[in-house]
Amino acid sequence: RGGVLAGARPSLAEARSGTMPESKASGTAYTMTRTQREDGDGSPGSDAFGMIGMLLTVVTMFTRSKLMAWVSLVLVLSSIFNSRSSQMDCSRIMTALMFVVMSLVTVYLTPESAPGPVEQFTKYFASFTGATSN
Repeated sequence: RGGVLAGARPSLAEARSGTMPESKASGTAYTMTRTQREDGDGSPGSDAFGMIGMLLTVVTMFTRSKLMAWVSLVLVLSSIFNSRSSQMDCSRIMTALMFVVMSLVTVYLTPESAPGPVEQFTKYFASFTGATSN
């Protein structure tokens, strides 16, 4: 599609660059609007950050790692702020934020003397194998 008529959709390479060559019909340069540029790939990193952040919140609840809780908060917030407006879903945002809040509550408000799920599992598993746990 070398010479593009006025009003036609641009090719993928032209869309990524943001401009197109001059239209033969009108003789003016075609520049894309912001919404036309966003129709492309979007930000695939924001989805990856959201998935990793949600995974870290679950791992945080089991391991009680404060560092993982804060890293998951940063990843989930980064995912929310970098997602396109067309992908914004209130239930997805609230679910991710509630997971992060619950992981922070688990880490900071649970008594230190209470055994975590990992310790309970290893003690339970050790009772079947005959090994002693400390």
